[in-house]
Amino acid sequence: MEQIANHGNGNYEYIDRLEQGKKVFIYEYGKFLTIAKDVKIQVDFNQETVEAYRLIGYENRLLEEEDFTDDTKDAAEIGAGQTITALYEIIPAQKNSPVLRQEPIFTIDFRYKNADENESEPLQLAIFDKGNTFSQASENLRFAASTAGFAMLLRDSKYKGTLDYQQLLGWSRQAISFDPHGFRQEFITLVQQASTLQ
Repeated sequence: MEQIANHGNGNYEYIDRLEQGKKVFIYEYGKFLTIAKDVKIQVDFNQETVEAYRLIGYENRLLEEEDFTDDTKDAAEIGAGQTITALYEIIPAQKNSPVLRQEPIFTIDFRYKNADENESEPLQLAIFDKGNTFSQASENLRFAASTAGFAMLLRDSKYKGTLDYQQLLGWSRQAISFDPHGFRQEFITLVQQASTLQ
């Protein structure tokens, strides 16, 4: 389904029950209206502040470096109101200090085409380390980290570290103040069920 959707610049969804159908066709219907096509993102980490990094997921979406500026190379579409999240695990450089925080920890280069155009537009964003802890991060980030952590636990990933289901439940329970359709609570229920199977 993913390959067909990619070839046709479309979307694909797995719908196994009525509530999932509502999510796709009612709550998130805007994503079927493409506002940006062939969206590409390139992240460049500052070696002075980042010792190592790892992209979590998206392995099947990686492009060759030279493809980033090649407008003939197909990439992802983004619909109205849709958000895309990519998570990186970062090991800060030991020499990281408040002085180095005046330099970007990484930069993000974007390229996208307007829905009715064939030439891409570039954008760049510099990200600085504000020294915040995980508990100070936004609920959206903490919840996204919870879903990635859940996948690592299910796969028994070597990257899971000391993460366990109770810690995961703590993270996700503290990130549901905005959950209008109950999807985050549904995730918590899945984590609880998985924890009983271990």
